[in-house]
Amino acid sequence: MMKKMLIAATLISLTSMANAGIADDRGFYIEDNGKGLYVQGDIGFSQIHIDELGSESTPVQRLAVGYDFGKFRLDVDYTRYTAFKEKECSNDSCLDASLKFSGVGVNAIYNFNTEEDLQPYLGIRVSNNEGKLSASAKNGNSSAYASGYDSSLGVGALLGLEYRTTRHLFIGGKISYDKLFSNANQFGASVTTRYKF
Repeated sequence: MMKKMLIAATLISLTSMANAGIADDRGFYIEDNGKGLYVQGDIGFSQIHIDELGSESTPVQRLAVGYDFGKFRLDVDYTRYTAFKEKECSNDSCLDASLKFSGVGVNAIYNFNTEEDLQPYLGIRVSNNEGKLSASAKNGNSSAYASGYDSSLGVGALLGLEYRTTRHLFIGGKISYDKLFSNANQFGASVTTRYKF
């Protein structure tokens, strides 16, 4: 009888410990209250519109390093866009031009903690953006090359949803809008991966 009671008590104890471990692992960082450093990588597509040139879709890549305060996140990112590539050739003449954008931004993000692993968030972004234009032309034996550069301070907003797959890894998606220059803006959608240390 004593042996059966000891076995039962041991099983109950192990079950309780297992349940506590699962709850701790699947909850939103019970031990550290959600706080800690993180890195995040995004990849997606963006629609860039320039008043004088119109709109074009382009891949977008983003890398960020930040700190999670629990309900609030702050990070610094580098984002790169490639847009408006143009190449035209006829007879012995050829024109090749490209316009590229990149930016370094600071993001302030609010996490809507739902006590679940699926978490929506909303944020704002302030960035320093760069635009680089390069063009080359060839006509017979003559050729020419031109380039230009400009920078501007921009603002933007983002809305996303992420799912915590493990204690440290989040995957999700987001949409974003950025005013890159006075005559250029972007609207994009990305897949996100965030690792919290």
